[in-house]
Amino acid sequence: MRRQLVLIGTTAAVAVTVAFFVPLLLVARDNAFKRSLVNAESDAIDVALESVEAITSRGLTAATFLELEDSLSAIVVEHGADTTSIILPTQRIGADIANDETLIAARAGKTFTANVGPDRRVVASLRVPGSTEYVSGAILVTRDSLWSGVGGALAIVTVVAVVVLALGVVLLDRLAVSLVKPVQSMAAAAHRVGLGDLDVKVEERGPAEIAETAAVFNKMTERIGHLLVAERELVADLSHRLRTPLTALNIDIECVEDDETRTRLLEDVGHVEATLTEVIREARNAGRTDAPEVSDLGEVIEERLTFWEPLAEDQERPWAHRVEPNLPSVALPRGDLVALLDALIGNVFAHTPEGCGYGVAVRVVNDRSQIRLIVTDQGPGFVNPERALERGVSGGDSTGLGLDIVKRTAEQASGSVSVGNRAGGGGRVEVILPATHDDQQSVRRRPIR
Repeated sequence: MRRQLVLIGTTAAVAVTVAFFVPLLLVARDNAFKRSLVNAESDAIDVALESVEAITSRGLTAATFLELEDSLSAIVVEHGADTTSIILPTQRIGADIANDETLIAARAGKTFTANVGPDRRVVASLRVPGSTEYVSGAILVTRDSLWSGVGGALAIVTVVAVVVLALGVVLLDRLAVSLVKPVQSMAAAAHRVGLGDLDVKVEERGPAEIAETAAVFNKMTERIGHLLVAERELVADLSHRLRTPLTALNIDIECVEDDETRTRLLEDVGHVEATLTEVIREARNAGRTDAPEVSDLGEVIEERLTFWEPLAEDQERPWAHRVEPNLPSVALPRGDLVALLDALIGNVFAHTPEGCGYGVAVRVVNDRSQIRLIVTDQGPGFVNPERALERGVSGGDSTGLGLDIVKRTAEQASGSVSVGNRAGGGGRVEVILPATHDDQQSVRRRPIR
């Protein structure tokens, strides 16, 4: 933006400079020409005066002509032998710069300036006292003489134009900086807001419109912060309210006579309560980036596979897992990682018939910089894999939020998710998560919304 503003301003400045200084250059040239012609006219008058004085003092007779010719020749030499001529009634002394028309006009007593190609001829005529004859001084102004004063004038005008243009560009650049810096500040602040930092504030400076935009931006981030706090509190409150029916459910379960069934139900309710507690904690702590959170992927996978194993046995689902040993950690809170794995495996149980098997494969790829987690099943597969990751889209009666949880959790860790069908039938979900090694655990967590 700064470059564009300077370019636009420079273009305008150049246009103004050209519009102003080109006529000024033409005026300077004309003045130089006029000055050369005025000087030549003055020289021609001087030559004519000196010639008349010489003739008047001696008289134009045959006896004095040789002496007079020497005096007139000296005058010619004094004013420039190559460009000066004295025109007498019967002859010419000096340079041959006068043609017949010039001689006739000069002897008729005319004073004039005539063009001779690129040169100028200046003639000044004076009448000899006591006579009807005229003596004329003729000066040749060559093209080089005409332009001799133009170069300096052009140089001065050009230097002034360049200096003015340079100062204009500098001022334009400073003006562009004053406009661009507040915009850059807002862009940086917007980027930080995109990363979850809602405490950022933009200094309200610059032109009135930009300062007003900064003020609105600050109000917007403040409003977003209030809305997120209210949303988190609402989620936490709703989750907390579920404890009451869970407590009643615990009481009812205590009435179950079969010990094995009662124990299993109590364990299930305990898992639900633990999940609710985690939801409340996450809701209240969402958006905080005080410390990085990492989880042991291998440990969590082993725990969740064990958790789902009894249900797989009850539904007679064959399952297999292939997990690479010594898996690195991932930049996700343990609760988020558990939710991701449960959503992947739970999706199999929810959308495939009982008896359909599933598999879980985990390995490290790309020089141990990424972890690839693949969950496959032997069910009918995805009807529309392209839309499977869209929030609320489901091929059955579910809410369609399971894979959305997987997608958002993976993106929280700067990972990705892809959905498709296996060549032999069945669904396939692949999750890529960046690996977090010991020297990378200072990376800050980006809050998910």
